Amino acid sequence: MSHKPAEIYVIQEIYPKYRCQNCDRFAQAKVPGRVFDYTRFDDSLVVGALVAKYADFLPLYRIQQIFGRSGIRLNRTTLSRLVLKAGDFLRPIYESLIADIKSDTKLFADETRIPVLQPGLGKTKTCYAWAICRDDRRWRGNKPPAVSFHFTGSREGRHAETILEGYSGVLQVDGYAGYNRLTREERAGGSLALAYCWAHARRKFEHVKKSTGSAEASEVLERIRALYAIEKSLQKNHATALVRQAVREAQSKPIVDALFNYLENLSSRILGKSVLGEAINYTMKLRNGLRVFLSDGRVEIDSNPVENTIRPLAVLRKNALFAGSARGGDVWTIISSLIGTCKLNGVEPHAYFSWVFENLANKLPLSKYDKLLPWHCPRGAYAV
Repeated sequence: MSHKPAEIYVIQEIYPKYRCQNCDRFAQAKVPGRVFDYTRFDDSLVVGALVAKYADFLPLYRIQQIFGRSGIRLNRTTLSRLVLKAGDFLRPIYESLIADIKSDTKLFADETRIPVLQPGLGKTKTCYAWAICRDDRRWRGNKPPAVSFHFTGSREGRHAETILEGYSGVLQVDGYAGYNRLTREERAGGSLALAYCWAHARRKFEHVKKSTGSAEASEVLERIRALYAIEKSLQKNHATALVRQAVREAQSKPIVDALFNYLENLSSRILGKSVLGEAINYTMKLRNGLRVFLSDGRVEIDSNPVENTIRPLAVLRKNALFAGSARGGDVWTIISSLIGTCKLNGVEPHAYFSWVFENLANKLPLSKYDKLLPWHCPRGAYAV
């Protein structure tokens, strides 16, 4: 193996014109199409900046330093302008991605913070990125995995309702109460069935055990561990949704029934405001949603798939500290959605954006932008 550092170079393009001496008409060599036309920046440079920022989590000032080592003086403001403009070009593909995800009937949802700089105040406002994820690979579903992020100014539940407008089916989430409004019968499209996450319930009892050494918490964890052992076996055998449902009905349901009976009896003997009492109350409050996975083989035991897609946003947030504006936060979610979906489908992001910009430069009709979603990319599979 060998390594060659990236190169930045200037290309001088000459397009000659020819004039006919008889009819005085002229012809010129065709200029190749570009997305970033009428600028001195080639599409490939913008692709490199997008991948460096949103796939490799480098803030713009570090990208500026990297370009500087190659002798290129590229201002951070210029880089920001190019990234924002790229977001505008990619928005229709992002909207096609959202429509494709919401056409399914089983999704995950979660949310994470995005600090946004408030101009002139010298401080940031806490905004949020909501993640809507589809990942049916564990039960061999026939739709490709995908994730879309949505930028909002707060964590209010009304944003979840707006983002999921038109969707109907099962939504797997943590215990955040903001999703409860999605279960209302008067909701447009009908109420959603909320499936809750056993990993979040387990963390509550892990905290109890760590802080108090409770034998009761250890007993609960042992029962939850038995549920996960069944799930691990199903995953190892690549079980279909029907097989998962049958196995859970036969093996997991008795464990869940016994667990809730144990917690109900325990709650009558434990102070509700104690650490253990709070963990029991949390789990009992979500008991209906925690049982959904028993009767639907498409539902996972936890919402870890969507939490995994959110982690890259947290890494970029740590490195970049904040988005420069609300528009910057919006572009952050657009490009992160496409890169996140690339990673879920094993598509190399640089190859994907190069392919997309090539098609955009060739004036692909807007009606065909759904053909530019990451799983259609004919090149760039990677091993990581």
